Amino acid sequence: MGQYGGGPKTGGLMAIYVDDTGTPATDPTAGSYALVAEVEDCSIDRSRATAELRRRGNRAAKGLPGTKNPTTAEFRMPFGLDETVYDLLRAAYEGEEVRWWRFLSGPDSVNGNEGIQAPMFITGAPWDQPLDDVSGYDFSLMIGYLENSGTEQDESWYTVSV
Repeated sequence: MGQYGGGPKTGGLMAIYVDDTGTPATDPTAGSYALVAEVEDCSIDRSRATAELRRRGNRAAKGLPGTKNPTTAEFRMPFGLDETVYDLLRAAYEGEEVRWWRFLSGPDSVNGNEGIQAPMFITGAPWDQPLDDVSGYDFSLMIGYLENSGTEQDESWYTVSV
């Protein structure tokens, strides 16, 4: 268990990073990462589909776990993006690229910070806003398909070790 008992951090800024290598890395440890933003409001949905089992005799229903829904993430920018990160995200969106993202409890330069890393693609962003005004608008992401040496890559828990 990590610093937060394996759970999410509450209160304070979360740091969001994206793989900024020229070609998206297939291995999450192979790429280098650029800070997208430090945000207070980040929502990561890891919900599961459910089914109901109903019995006529006692009129009770029970939930049955189903498949996991695709992981999605939404965050609101607290300030504008710098030009380098904006260009990277815009190219990734237009090129429909799946890139590794990290949602951490703090900077990736601090030992012990932790969070989720996942291959994701951008599904929505405020592209119609001026570069210095890309704030107060939601970015949305969804987990994407990515392979590394024939193995499908999934989201995982990541702990910073510097």
